[in-house]
Amino acid sequence: MENGIIRLLDVSLSYDGQRKDAYVLKKINMNIEPQEFVCVLGPSGCGKTSLLNLIAGFVNPSEGKILFKGIPIEGIDRRRGVVFQEPNLYEWMNVRKNINFGLRMRKLPKDEIQKKTDEVLHEVGLEDSSEKYVYELSGGMKQRVGIARVLINDPEILLMDEPFSSLDALNREKMQGFVRQIWKESQKTILFITHDVDEALMLGTRVVILGGVPGGILLNERIEYYKKFEDDDSVSVKFSKEYGETRRKFLSYIGMD
Repeated sequence: MENGIIRLLDVSLSYDGQRKDAYVLKKINMNIEPQEFVCVLGPSGCGKTSLLNLIAGFVNPSEGKILFKGIPIEGIDRRRGVVFQEPNLYEWMNVRKNINFGLRMRKLPKDEIQKKTDEVLHEVGLEDSSEKYVYELSGGMKQRVGIARVLINDPEILLMDEPFSSLDALNREKMQGFVRQIWKESQKTILFITHDVDEALMLGTRVVILGGVPGGILLNERIEYYKKFEDDDSVSVKFSKEYGETRRKFLSYIGMD
């Protein structure tokens, strides 16, 4: 527990400090270890995105504290990269310039920017699309650009807020495989918000289920189905007895059984 890259200690959040009934999250204790892929599940309104915003440093906890590598979080930090539901790309820029926008704003040397951009374009498989504009990209490609824009800053943890919720089923499955590959090759830590039980089972090394009003942790469980999805046919994994039992248990916690 002492080695967590992220630690939440008795964290509560209220968007109205004068009202005790306005808590969104209450007494959250949670630890994220280096190189984990933690999926946060729960029904709408349970505080999933609020939890991510706290860890990102967008908002401060009303009570408790959040530590990043042992130091209290007091604001945003590019070592904690955020991938949003919508990539919010700049329509007037091509893929390359969207990806390296942050580096250019930091006024890094041009040769360093080019080198880093070429590396991340290769990492996300967009080398052949680097000069395309946003209107020329599919939904999955736009989200790849959004992920690349975060990866180029070399964050230590990726915070992903339902990044595939707007994609069709085929693109969603492709992007799930893509993120699993990024995680495996980069060995970065990932916190992934989702409302999809199957997505959590496919990707996570651990699942945290939030629920209740205010939101609290109902379940915190390590899983290893990601290994089976890498090694076996996904259809056979999903129809296995063990997978079905775990899926039903998770659904019961979020009130969807």
